[in-house]
Amino acid sequence: MKTAVMFLLVFLAVLCYCFSSGMCYSRGPQVDCSGYKKPSDGSKPRRCTLEYFPICGTNGQTYTNKCLFCSAVMTSQGKIHFKHYGNC
Repeated sequence: MKTAVMFLLVFLAVLCYCFSSGMCYSRGPQVDCSGYKKPSDGSKPRRCTLEYFPICGTNGQTYTNKCLFCSAVMTSQGKIHFKHYGNC
């Protein structure tokens, strides 16, 4: 019984660490920014909403959501890439 409880506690601790550090998201799907291309017709760029779903870029910056991340990717001309979901 003690072994099962100890295993469960260790498992929960690892799971909490995994999600809090963003490591659980690192092997997930990449972010698709194909819909965020700069408008070539001179129109205004897309405005981003304020939802919070953090994305870490390869430049070490945390972006609040996909829209802000993809806008930064487009502005950097592809120099910034997806690192993992969650804070950097």
